[in-house]
Amino acid sequence: MKQTDQRQEYRLHRQETVFIEIDGGSYEGQQPAEILISQSLDISANGLQLVVNEPLTAGCIHQIAIQLEDEPKAFNLVAEVKWCRENLNFQEDDNIPLWTVGLAILESDDTLLPAWKALMARRLSSGSEFDD
Repeated sequence: MKQTDQRQEYRLHRQETVFIEIDGGSYEGQQPAEILISQSLDISANGLQLVVNEPLTAGCIHQIAIQLEDEPKAFNLVAEVKWCRENLNFQEDDNIPLWTVGLAILESDDTLLPAWKALMARRLSSGSEFDD
């Protein structure tokens, strides 16, 4: 079984913007947070696969925000990097490497996880990834 085929749930093949907090910055605000902007390949209630322009370390936990094209607010979640590998299929420029990353969404207080799971359940049960 391929690494990307290990999820046992349905996925929505959507290209959505995903913001990943790489470094939270300083508490007093003098050092800003480092945010990596990426594009999803597919999303599900418990994880997502995306393309990034810098590698992420497996096992690291990050704050993420998923901005769905058809939703007014981003979903703030916490996710663990499950795997990361260079992906030559998406590279448009040989000098700019890209990586494909698998994230698992984690339970966490102060996130929109219940709303995220409810939205994914509605979209999967409706038979159309664009219906609410």
